[in-house]
Formats: sequence, structure tokens, C-alpha cells
Amino acid sequence: MLRPASVPGGIWISGGARLVGSTPVQPCQSSARHLYATAILADESVVLTGVPESLATDECTHLLRRIGARVSISGGCLVTEPPLYTHSIVPDELARDTRTTAVIASALLARTGEVQFRIPGGSVGARNIQPYLRAMLAVGAKMDVTGDRVCAQLPFRRLPFVMGSDKATSRSAFGATVVGLLLAARTPGTSTILRPSTEPEILAMTRMLADLGVGITWRGLSALEVTGSEYLIGGVIALPPDELEAIALAFAVAVTHGTVHLVNFDPDGFTDGVLTLFSAAGIDVSRHNGGTVVECSRQPRAVHTVAGPYPAFPGRARGALTALLAVADGISQIQGEALASPRFAAHIEPLRALGADIVVNGTKITVRGRPALVGNAVHGESACSVAALVIAALAAEGMTTVHGGHLLRGYFPHLVPKLAALGAVVVHRR
Repeated sequence: MLRPASVPGGIWISGGARLVGSTPVQPCQSSARHLYATAILADESVVLTGVPESLATDECTHLLRRIGARVSISGGCLVTEPPLYTHSIVPDELARDTRTTAVIASALLARTGEVQFRIPGGSVGARNIQPYLRAMLAVGAKMDVTGDRVCAQLPFRRLPFVMGSDKATSRSAFGATVVGLLLAARTPGTSTILRPSTEPEILAMTRMLADLGVGITWRGLSALEVTGSEYLIGGVIALPPDELEAIALAFAVAVTHGTVHLVNFDPDGFTDGVLTLFSAAGIDVSRHNGGTVVECSRQPRAVHTVAGPYPAFPGRARGALTALLAVADGISQIQGEALASPRFAAHIEPLRALGADIVVNGTKITVRGRPALVGNAVHGESACSVAALVIAALAAEGMTTVHGGHLLRGYFPHLVPKLAALGAVVVHRR
């Protein structure tokens, strides 16, 4: 029999235990990154509450200090004071993550009028950096790109602007909306972002900017008007709870036929695509005391769904969804462009090693569910893949070892202790 002591660095799980109880949902990691950057714009102190303990927080805090921000963090609160001097150069050694670098660089451009940064990975043509660069150009920034280094500068006199939508999608890209929001907030007058992205991170940024004194007016989904100022006040901002962890916990409840109260997560925090999937799969969610009760008293039902951009089912949770469907009653299908990526393929083989019946055909996967999986030793390659394997292991007969457990610190640092508190037989040997 496998013992926890024999798997240092792994997560040891004995499947079959039903999850019951209450647990909070962690603050949203992705929104945190964007709110840390937004705090750079304020001319008074900003207090962010409910700050997650994560690598992202550590890296962003270090980065903020290096560019001149005065930052302290204690007891789940991050406090930023107006910088005495803000450096406009993102240090090369801290430019590791594309989205973090891009959003911090955008905030620096908004705050100081100029920015220099290196593109992580070294490719200025990388798809995920392009919306940010195009948006900077669209609002009038002059840009010089040399190799993997970008230098951008705004005109001395900033004028309100109108940012158009992408011709292919008829919406402003996520990155473009981030840039537009940050630059408009520090530009006197009213700027307009046409058909903006409405991802949860964007909504969190607009709420925070409104608290800092920026005028935010939504014209339905067709336009976002931002009335900026050269001086932004401070405030106390609560980070929103994380939908990805809420989804992971809900799926863990479903595969164990349990009942759990997510005490700080309102059902409205789930996107429409997630709520539709819950209903189709037989996962009941109800509002209770400001939170959500998740219950699934029988084997989940098979579903046909599409993973994609907001408000569809989020692509980053596709591994956890596959784990759920591996023990669903019937044959399920998931479609979406993201399914063809190598990162998603990394979920497939470990789930098959646990007995999941999965067929991949381009951008569509078919999952033939079964009542239970079989314990095995498997390896995750990212925080999301490890979380998916842990969910699958909860529904497996016997014992499972998930290697790569240290990766959970990158996004789900408290997932395993929460599952244990809810009744899972799980040990994480660090």
C-alpha cells in the first residue's frame, strides 16, 4: 500500500470520500494582478484587502517596489503609497510573465507617459502581447521596437480618445480594453472604448477605478465611457473571489456526490456558461447567506459544451471539466479552439492513466463517463492540470499520487487543505 511518506513533493489521495461542509473561495488571482497595476495610478494610498498568498502576489509586489511604488503587505492587505518617483522601466529580470509585464507596463505608461520593457519570451509578434501594443499605438503613443524591447511614449498633452473594436471579432480585445482603461483613467476628459471586453478582470478594474474617482459609464455592451483625471484618490478595495477555484471546488463536490457551502462566493460570480453547464450536469447551486451552496447527490450527467472566452465556460477550467465528465453518466463532448493547444493536451494522458476514456479530435474531445476511475501515479504540468488530477483522484478507487503538487502554489495554494477540511482523504507532502 502506498503511504504518504513515500511520495515527497506529491499529493496523496484516497478516493471515495464525500465532501461536506463550508469553505471560503480564494481571492481572484488574475484580478489581483490587474488591481495591483491599477493601484499605480492613484495619487493617494490604496489598500487592497483579501490579497492572496501566491507567487503572482510575490512577483507583482517585487515588481511594484522595483518601479518605485511603496508597498507593504500584512494580514491579507496590500497597501500602496504614492511613489516618490516612478521608474518607467520594467526590470528585465522581472519580465517573466507576458500578461503581468503587459499590464504593469500599461499602468506605467498611463502614470508616467512613457515605458520601456522587454517582452517575455523574446517575440514581439507573440499573439498575447499584440493587443496591448496595438492599443498603445491606437491611443497615440509613439513606439520603438528593437528586438524584444519596447519603448513607448505618450504625447505631452493627452487628449480623450475613442478606441475601436477588433474587425474580426467586433469587440475590443481583452488586452486592448486593459490598456484603454488605464490610459483613459489618467487622461482628463471622457474617452470611449467601443464594444469593450467584459471579462471579470475588466469588471474588477472598472469598479476599482470608480472608487478612485474615475467616471465609469457603461452604454450596455456597446461602449464604455471613462472620464479620467490627472489626480486619482485612494481607497480601500476588496479583491473579488476567484471563479476558477469556485469551479474546481464545485466539480470536486460533484464527483464525490457532496454538499458544500462556498461562503463568500455569490452564484452571480459564475459566468453564464458555467451556470448553464452546472444545470446540464445536474450540479445544483443556490444562494445562501451571501454565498453559494453546491450540491450533487448523484452521478453527474453528460454534457455537450463549448469552452471559450467570457461569458462561455472558461478555457482555463477545461482540465477540471474533463475530470468531471470522466465520471459522468453518458458521453460528453467539449469543443473550443483552446482544446487543440499543447497545454490542454497535457491533461489528457494523466487522466487516461486514471482510467478516463477520452478521444481527442482536433478542437473537439469526447469523454465516455464511467462510475469511478482507478488510482494511479500521475504527473501534472501546471496548477490547473494538477487541480484537475486531484479532482479526478477524488473519484478514483484506491490511492492516487499526483506529482507536481508544488505547482498549485502558482494558482491554487489552499486547494488541498480546503479539500481535506471538507472530508477528502488527502495529504500534500511538500
